[in-house]
Amino acid sequence: MVTYMEHSNFSEVSVMIKNIPRKFTTHNVLQELIRCVDRTSITMISVPWDRRNPCNLGFAFVNFIDKQFASHAWKSLDGQKWAFKCLPKVIQFQPARLL
Repeated sequence: MVTYMEHSNFSEVSVMIKNIPRKFTTHNVLQELIRCVDRTSITMISVPWDRRNPCNLGFAFVNFIDKQFASHAWKSLDGQKWAFKCLPKVIQFQPARLL
């Protein structure tokens, strides 16, 4: 099975990260990302929060300054467990799509 990242024409600078632990904040997501990319390569992180409960919705959107940083983060973290939370959840990346 060929994954999205194995395509040679990877061109995403915006990604969606799924399976975020529900208590994670934007800061927690940033801490995970800077394990593999420089903080200055990230231009925006958005972690939507549930309006009724004090937790996030389980995903985040991240913009990088260019596709090389996005690709490196994807290759480094996709399929890995969250380092700062002892949960069986696995980090999942996918291209972010604007509607």
